Amino acid sequence: MPLGTIIHNIEITLGKGGQLARAAGVVAKLIAKEEKSATLKLSSGETSGKYWVNQKTLGRAGSKCWLGKRPVVRGVVMNPVDHPHGVVKVGPQLVKKKPATPWGYPALGRRQTVAILFERIKFFLFILTYISYNKNLLKSGCEVEILSMNHSSNTL
Repeated sequence: MPLGTIIHNIEITLGKGGQLARAAGVVAKLIAKEEKSATLKLSSGETSGKYWVNQKTLGRAGSKCWLGKRPVVRGVVMNPVDHPHGVVKVGPQLVKKKPATPWGYPALGRRQTVAILFERIKFFLFILTYISYNKNLLKSGCEVEILSMNHSSNTL
């Protein structure tokens, strides 16, 4: 690209999309090039540098597909058979589901399996401490209430 070239719709970060000189009639001018970076003069008069130059323009519709880049389709616009976010239309309103991964696992919030596991561990530790405490009392010859799973108490 020769110096003095007028440019519009400039990407600051590669692949992020145009961010500079996008409005109608707004342009930037290429002032200097150093290997693969460039310095630009914006229409506001500000000079800014270190933009990557000579990026390839794809040119035609479908050329990204030729390079192997497939289109990204949101789960909400799919049918319920294709994705857990697939929306069912029932009458005038849409029925939305909870967010999930494409495989059906919950996507937001606390993982249920981990939460249940910690609850079980806490309960198990509680039972162990309760039993060890009661064994000490039994050795000393005191009466002890035994904790059963249905929360009824028995006396020894």
